Amino acid sequence: MDYSTPVFSPTGGMKISATDLAKYMIMHMNYGTSNGVKIINKKSAKKMQTALTDDEGYGLAIRTADHLIPGVKLKGHTGSAYGLFSTMFFNPKEKFGFVIITNGINATYTDGFPDFSRAAINTLYQSFFK
Repeated sequence: MDYSTPVFSPTGGMKISATDLAKYMIMHMNYGTSNGVKIINKKSAKKMQTALTDDEGYGLAIRTADHLIPGVKLKGHTGSAYGLFSTMFFNPKEKFGFVIITNGINATYTDGFPDFSRAAINTLYQSFFK
């Protein structure tokens, strides 16, 4: 039993593959629509992505990060449970995003974000989007 989550469930309750997490990200990136199908309305998607407090920067499970990639504002979420670490961040304006899922690491954090995620996101951004 781990200390960070309920029995057999991530803290937020979402169990998802990398492919499906990417679909979820695309739906958020397009404010509720994925592949032409409306999943949630635009108002709800924007509300989920809008910070409820300035202290944490989280909306309803989606937070804003303006220091993962210097000068680029991203929205997303990180997660961990039982040795699995995940990261999903996207830029709805420029329509790009990242999904990272890994295990078998000793994750370290800087400013509340996993260092491995920051390194992977910056490497991919520099290679494909800059």
